[in-house]
Amino acid sequence: MKLRLLSIAAALLAASTSSTALAQIGIYGKFSGVHLPSSVATSSYASGWFKGPGGGVYFNLVHLGPISLGGDVRGDYLYQSSQHYRDLLLGVRIGAKAPLIPIRPYVQFSAGLGGSSRLVFNGNTFHTVNTSKFQYWIIGGIDHTVLPHIDWRVVDLGYGHMAGTSGGVSVSGANMFTLGTGVVVRLP
Repeated sequence: MKLRLLSIAAALLAASTSSTALAQIGIYGKFSGVHLPSSVATSSYASGWFKGPGGGVYFNLVHLGPISLGGDVRGDYLYQSSQHYRDLLLGVRIGAKAPLIPIRPYVQFSAGLGGSSRLVFNGNTFHTVNTSKFQYWIIGGIDHTVLPHIDWRVVDLGYGHMAGTSGGVSVSGANMFTLGTGVVVRLP
């Protein structure tokens, strides 16, 4: 029995170390929208749909059959009139490669900083109010292979939360939603 457990442990160790040598990197660009609800609109928060470019890099470090485990670094810079939304997120990512069809679903948990800025009229002058808060997201999507090493990110959607409290004023946090599409270049 001990020999069997030892051989299983050795096989798992060999599989994980050999898969690290075969780490895969994907670089992606996307067009997306993030919705901040109007229930949190104050002088510090802007609300509504913010649309624009984003991008990131994912890296699959461990491959176990069709399943891969790795990380993701992503950022967005979105806009709505004179208001902006931006974020920078780090995450843990689980991906899969379907055996017979050219799709690669993924799910990830990401956290980082994000916020909005808006132009505010105060008396006779305009000034910009910036807000940067801790955020966490659950994001998932499907990449479809269209050419070798090039995928169409058919859908990238997520649900997130931005922390509350702004400048000593207690503001409830914002539940957010994101939806996007883009292109992924996978490096061998």
